Amino acid sequence: FSIKATERLIFYMVQRQLENVAVDKSTILERWLEERKSDLLVISGTSIIKSLDPVIIAPYLNLVQKEYLVYKSFTVISAEGPILYHSLGKTAGKDVKNFPGSFTVKDQMDISNIYHSDIVKEYVFNIATPIYDENSRLIGTVYGTIGTNQIIELILTVSLGKTGECYLVDKAGAFLAHKEPSRILNENISQTKSFENIFAQKDIKKTYLDYRGIEVLGASKKIGGTDWYLV
Repeated sequence: FSIKATERLIFYMVQRQLENVAVDKSTILERWLEERKSDLLVISGTSIIKSLDPVIIAPYLNLVQKEYLVYKSFTVISAEGPILYHSLGKTAGKDVKNFPGSFTVKDQMDISNIYHSDIVKEYVFNIATPIYDENSRLIGTVYGTIGTNQIIELILTVSLGKTGECYLVDKAGAFLAHKEPSRILNENISQTKSFENIFAQKDIKKTYLDYRGIEVLGASKKIGGTDWYLV
């Protein structure tokens, strides 16, 4: 009886700790994403961006990119379709359909899926924000391309014993951020108990085998405003 009672206590304490870590890390990530959204809202609301003039847009966004290193590039497109500005040196005048990347005019804020950028050699995602003129007419969209390395370094780096780890997956179970970059978008946990643990009611008295085949206790938390899950 004493052994069983001690086991239950240990399971309960570890599970509570894991759930607290999941809540803390997801809160940090949500706050970080909200800061990035606020950045783009401020940028899209400036008179410089609303001018749609690449000559004055370029030095402004270059300054922003130097100030906030998390941004790998900025892209501005007009409502008519052509690329007006791209901070990685892609010149204006190209039609969106012929431009590498998925840039379309958005009438509301949008967060893209995470993908690998061959240009910056990092996994990134885009936040798109509409540009409106003084008459509330949609005139274009500004995109901020954001690297995920900071998510890994500041959020997913957490000590959870010898085999414990923290990672980010999408609703299909594909890795979006992981301490081992080779797993990102190349491996999926949908066939494992790890994936079931995201959506099912958890029994804190039971362990399960994760995608590595290691017996673990786990906790997960959905990241608000996205289809991402912290595990």
